[in-house]
Amino acid sequence: MKFGTIVVLSNAVLLAFILFLFLLPVVVLGPGTSGVFWQNAWPAAVFFLLILLGINLFYALNFRLYYLLEREDWPALARYLEKQVIEKGRYHSLGVRLLSNAYFVLSDIEALANLENRVAAAKPVLIEKLALIFGTGRILRKDYAGAVRFFADRLARPAPPEASWLSWYSGFALLLDSRYTAAAECFSNLARSSENPAAAALAAWFLGQVLPSARPEQSGDLAILAEQGRKRVKAMLPGRQAWDKKTEALRGEIYAVLISKYLQDAADWLYNDGPGPRTEQPRSHRQGDVHA
Repeated sequence: MKFGTIVVLSNAVLLAFILFLFLLPVVVLGPGTSGVFWQNAWPAAVFFLLILLGINLFYALNFRLYYLLEREDWPALARYLEKQVIEKGRYHSLGVRLLSNAYFVLSDIEALANLENRVAAAKPVLIEKLALIFGTGRILRKDYAGAVRFFADRLARPAPPEASWLSWYSGFALLLDSRYTAAAECFSNLARSSENPAAAALAAWFLGQVLPSARPEQSGDLAILAEQGRKRVKAMLPGRQAWDKKTEALRGEIYAVLISKYLQDAADWLYNDGPGPRTEQPRSHRQGDVHA
């Protein structure tokens, strides 16, 4: 739905609601008594009018932002948000997230790294809140060792948000950094115990379809762990429809750009009768190019 349409509909709904509240006493109490009612109830009408004014003021102040989002003009959006976030020092969650997303779309990974440094200095709490975005940026920059340290630091803190995905990306970074034993251990823990079925499924898929090429001597053990994880995930999500519903929101996350194909491969592996063809290591590890 277009931004202008949302503004018009919001105003129409609120005005209709205010008009309904105004006419209701007239209908229920009659014209004579309703005047007495409004002598006492007029603050409520003022309150709703102030809400209407506030909503329109919000739209007016953020018109440029929503207009650029609607047009998907990513370069202009990035420039606008750089002024609002970096130049004016307004480091709030929505602005930083949108600017990070714009950098992702523009493949401006160095700008994303610069933003991470600025946020870490100005408002470190946002690094924790947006850890998956900034950690994924490190992987895209091929700073695999840095990504390993970044995710390990987040996971060392009590009850980090989105812990399952932080753990999965930690294992992915370990794999890309050629630390296969540690990656296998991380994926094994997820496959056995994660309550996030998508993260558990991807972990099991990597155990069975990717890691054996790096650790052929452990392929038998890895296959057992992968099959155990596969059965566990299928118990949580018995059919492909349930899987698609569970992962639909995930596909809209910008950090999922690295795993979109893996989600498809993992789903095929989960819900097909056969084990499926074994996949080679991610191209990012072998050729320096992240497989998105």
